Amino acid sequence: MANSPNKSSSTSSDWNKLRFSSRPQPVQISEWSSPPVPHSGWAGCDLMLGAGMVIIQPSTGKVVVVEEMIEYIENEVTGKAKKIDKGKRKESGKTGDDTAGPAERKTMTFRRRCFLPRGRKDIGESVDQTALREAYEESGYEVDFLPLHVYNRQPAAPNDREAYSRPSTEAIYHTLCSWSPRFRNGQCVDNGGEYFVSWFIGQIPENPVHHKGVGMPDEQNYVSRLMPPEEALNALGDPMERRVLEYAWAAYLSHHRFLQFEMEQEEQRKLDQGKLEEAALLEGDKSGQVLEEKEDRAHKESGSTT
Repeated sequence: MANSPNKSSSTSSDWNKLRFSSRPQPVQISEWSSPPVPHSGWAGCDLMLGAGMVIIQPSTGKVVVVEEMIEYIENEVTGKAKKIDKGKRKESGKTGDDTAGPAERKTMTFRRRCFLPRGRKDIGESVDQTALREAYEESGYEVDFLPLHVYNRQPAAPNDREAYSRPSTEAIYHTLCSWSPRFRNGQCVDNGGEYFVSWFIGQIPENPVHHKGVGMPDEQNYVSRLMPPEEALNALGDPMERRVLEYAWAAYLSHHRFLQFEMEQEEQRKLDQGKLEEAALLEGDKSGQVLEEKEDRAHKESGSTT
């Protein structure tokens, strides 16, 4: 059906005029999150999904940070000979060809940026799979999800209410940013859009195998470093990624505090159970002694009557 002249296209102002059937009351967002955003919506052509991974090595308490190393060529080899001043050659008393070889190639390597592994979701891929793939391609480590006792808003299935009490591998943080339009030869090739990233926590063993050359062609200059969390925070250049790491590390520590609490509770339960059993044994001994005394009295009384 043809559009009427007054309704030829939708604009952002049209979206702002939409009214929802119900609007929630202002929510109390935790200190870890940005303020609530207005009700929003994005078409698939304007929203890109991605996933990232905070990789922890539990045996050392360190975090994997990826560095992008850049090689700067200070003096390129040209292959052209450089003329030597004949006068200087005569003064030195040397003989030979009046040319020198090509200039040596001098390079310098420096760190461009540090970041956490992340990337775009491929078609047909889940965000969980994306997180594992990006972690492997960018860090070179085969990463497993790290189950944690951490609160999230995902409900338990009706037939699995015990899921609330088990450690979870759900995403622990989500970030949203936008990218600007891109131009090539004066032509717009990308109108820009929103980038929504789900962040997970992964783990590597004490002696992990590092694989080289597993990333994309433009990722071959990535180098993985294991750093203490404080050093990793200082190395990360993106404030949003620093926030992700801060929350991930807080969740990791909270998980271990919970495990410590559970262990102490279990020890206390065993101690209390032992005391109850000991009291029951003492009570049983007393009851047995009383019963024996009653039997002795009854035996004596029956003997005296005869």
